[in-house]
Amino acid sequence: AALSYPQPTLRTMGDVDFLVRREDYEKAADLLEQSGFHLAHEKNAKLHHYAFIKDGISYELHKRMAIVRESDEDLIALFDDGITNREVRQEGKYWFPVLPTDLNGLVLLFHINQHLRSGLGLRQIIDWMMYVDKNGIENVLPLLRKTEMEKFAFTVTAMCQKYLGLKTIVPIEDDYPCDELMAYVLAKGNFGRKSGEEGKIASVFLDMSNLSRVLKRLQTGGKIRWKAAKKYKVLRPFAWVYQINFIIRELRQNNITLKQFWKQKDIGLEQRELVEKLGLRVERMI
Repeated sequence: AALSYPQPTLRTMGDVDFLVRREDYEKAADLLEQSGFHLAHEKNAKLHHYAFIKDGISYELHKRMAIVRESDEDLIALFDDGITNREVRQEGKYWFPVLPTDLNGLVLLFHINQHLRSGLGLRQIIDWMMYVDKNGIENVLPLLRKTEMEKFAFTVTAMCQKYLGLKTIVPIEDDYPCDELMAYVLAKGNFGRKSGEEGKIASVFLDMSNLSRVLKRLQTGGKIRWKAAKKYKVLRPFAWVYQINFIIRELRQNNITLKQFWKQKDIGLEQRELVEKLGLRVERMI
């Protein structure tokens, strides 16, 4: 992301992400542990990444982006090709590998899509704005069409033109929800930080039209958190019950009332409506 900024060193940095092929994932994790990187959680092969800590810095080893499903072989193959055809860039005295320019643009757009549920700030928006300001949008158009994200990309770009001073790159169409998207970003006001417990509640309601997805999310969360289920296989089918109890405890500990809970429900449903107006599939965000 920083490579598209006029001064890359001014781009705020968070954690450090590594992307490797699925077949190299466990080997890479072992190599990091052998090199003094401390795993921040128990290994779970179903997770899309492992989190590590070293010298107070967070590192994430990814076998895929969070928004890419394990079953989406075409997208995973696309990123594998990107790793094979990686480019080498220089910043200062350092040389490092990066994905090809078009695929890197898709990553930035995926990052915005991902944060639509966990808390979208201006940092993710500006990363995309700097990218299209430097590279335009034509080179990434084939990938946008392939991933059904063309309207989303054009809306974000048009919003940057209308509100953030980006030069004209795309026409602003009437069906682009630029105003609603900008209002959403400003309402979050997190500038890249997570949206907290209430934001997590709102994001759950993106799933409410599909009960099986809700149960799947509860089951996955319970299996990650419930230590007894990790030890005793017989308990694992009931992990969703543990997760419901965990959520109730979280609500109480954070002094979130039933009234606040239902308010977040309305916000979550508004998020869902915005996602659909942006031409995105809700299931890609889950």
